[in-house]
Order: sequence, then C-alpha cells, then structure tokens
Amino acid sequence: MPRYTGRKGWVTPYKETWDLEQALRPIIASSLQKFLEVMDGPQSDWVGVPGSLVGAEGDWKGIVEQMYYAFSEPEPDIMDYAFEITMLPGESKNGLVTSTSKIDNQEEYEQFDLDSKIHYAKVSTGYELFGKHLRDLWW
Repeated sequence: MPRYTGRKGWVTPYKETWDLEQALRPIIASSLQKFLEVMDGPQSDWVGVPGSLVGAEGDWKGIVEQMYYAFSEPEPDIMDYAFEITMLPGESKNGLVTSTSKIDNQEEYEQFDLDSKIHYAKVSTGYELFGKHLRDLWW
C-alpha cells in the first residue's frame, strides 16, 4: 500500500507494482461502496447526477453499481463447481509432449465457463465506466 513519507511524497513499494489492478481494487471498491452509501444516505441531496448524464438515458446509481461490481466481486471459483479436469499425456514430438484434458461433468464445466464469461463481461463494462466517469465521482 502506498504511504506518504513527507519529503518524498507518496511512495509505493516495489511489490505493489507487480499487479497494479490487484493493488488498486480494494481501494477503489471501498471508495465506490462509500459513494453508494452516501447516495442512499441522508446526504443523498448532495450527490448530483454528472452533467454528462443530464438528459441522457441511464441511471447514475446503476452506473456506480456496475463500477462497484467490477472492483469488488471475485471471479467465479472453480472449486465451487462439481467437475474435475484430468490432464492426459499424449505423444512426444520434437521434444514436446502434447496433452489432452478430460472433463468428467461437461454440464457443470459449461456452467463455470458461462459464469466466468458473464463475470468478465461485467468487469470489463465496470472498468470502462470507471475510466469514463472517474471525474464524475464526487459530491
């Protein structure tokens, strides 16, 4: 987590830059959660719709909820699905060994695959909305 050092300003440890998305997700998720709480709380009169959305179709709260989903929801956990993948070694050609996989419950695997695709589509949408509306996230 970055820390303020005074003389050098904000300093980020080297390991935090390995995967910047993972380093920033909890910070952004927490901030968006608080933003949603303010939108629903007694201060809700202070939270306006951004000028870019005035007169446009769309719900500002719904947009913020989509952004929040992108930063807060974990991807589907393969361990929550009732299937196993077995890797079967194949032939060796030119020093490379081929392999095939065997899935013991195709229907459950397809559900995992569908859930993963839906999740990643929602995350992509939320990230795009976050980039588009970053300057609108104030009250």
